[in-house]
Amino acid sequence: MKKVFKSFAAILLVFTMFVSIFPVGVMAEDSITVYVSVVKGGEFTIGKNNETIAYVPVTLDSVAPTIDDAFATLHDTYYIDGARGYETTQMDNYNTITKFWGVTSSSIGYCNNNSLAWSPEDSVYDGAHLVFWFYQDNKYYSDIYTFFDKTTDAVSCGDTLN
Repeated sequence: MKKVFKSFAAILLVFTMFVSIFPVGVMAEDSITVYVSVVKGGEFTIGKNNETIAYVPVTLDSVAPTIDDAFATLHDTYYIDGARGYETTQMDNYNTITKFWGVTSSSIGYCNNNSLAWSPEDSVYDGAHLVFWFYQDNKYYSDIYTFFDKTTDAVSCGDTLN
């Protein structure tokens, strides 16, 4: 019996050493949460349950989530007509948004963490903040994107916020 135990222990030791030479990966999470805001006419839009679409959570169940995934899920979750309010179209070698919040328009812009996004195929990460807007100036596109340096803060009544 001692000989069997020693053999088993030796095999277990060899197996453990063999496995330990491979890099150990971190298990990917099943989902991430990004936050989305939608602006039309200079105001946040309203969702199907009368919620203001300002920094609303969108949960993505994807291995490599993209802006497109976030916007599609946003529509499924918050838009009154669901997925019918969002479309993308393949244009030459890239994908472009052609319908958002039920509006077909090319006068649009969107940022990922306050940086201009290049494509709906750009990656997003847990905690990202996406802002989508319809330009008000459809001729010169002179609208200016501005943002606060903080997402949230708290002050007492009468105090100032820097």
